[in-house]
Amino acid sequence: MLTQVGVGGILAILVIREVLGFLKHRAATLQSGGSEEACDELSLVADRTEALVASTTQIAALVSATDPAGLPLIYRDSQAMTRLNTTLEALQRSIERLGDRVDRPAP
Repeated sequence: MLTQVGVGGILAILVIREVLGFLKHRAATLQSGGSEEACDELSLVADRTEALVASTTQIAALVSATDPAGLPLIYRDSQAMTRLNTTLEALQRSIERLGDRVDRPAP
C-alpha cells in the first residue's frame, strides 16, 4: 500500500508516528513522577493522534487510487504538495510548542 501513497501521505504518517512516540515517552515519564492531569491530557492527545493516523492513511489511499487505465480517480492540484508541506510544517511547530509546554515544570 505504501507504494500507492503519495509523498505527502508518507510524510504525514512519519510526522504522526514521531508525535506518537514522543507522547508515549512523555506519558511514561509523567506517570513515574508527573501530575495526573498532564498524563490524562497526553493520553487524550495520543488517542486523537492515532485516529488522525488512521484517517490520514485512508485519505492517502483514496487520493492515490487510479482506475484500470491508470488515471487518478481524484483530481490533484499541482500546488497541493506545496500547501501540504506548509501545513505539515505548521503541525510540526505546534507539536514542538506542545512539547515545550509539557516539559515546563509545574508552578
